[in-house]
Amino acid sequence: MSTTFENSNLDSILVFGAHPDDVEIGMGGTIAKLSQMGYNVKLVIAVLPNFTNNDKKEERKLEAINSSKAMGCLEPDFLDLSPNEMIHNRKLIGMIDKYILEYLR
Repeated sequence: MSTTFENSNLDSILVFGAHPDDVEIGMGGTIAKLSQMGYNVKLVIAVLPNFTNNDKKEERKLEAINSSKAMGCLEPDFLDLSPNEMIHNRKLIGMIDKYILEYLR
């Protein structure tokens, strides 16, 4: 499938992370800098943990929201996949494609 983005929103940046805090650890400084430069940075988090009594899903979601605000970007979207769904398959690729097509237009 070939898609052109001739009229695309070139000041928009999508950042995908498997878990909350992955994008901050991996490129938090870059995200903050791009936000300060005027880019619309959107975070997409795939999996929210809920494995133990000490790791609450809603707490991690709130942390990710607060972190995105601190970096100056839009509130993140949460795919809310289970860890078992975080595999390279058509469903995951389709979700990523959807964000690219919708956000970057």
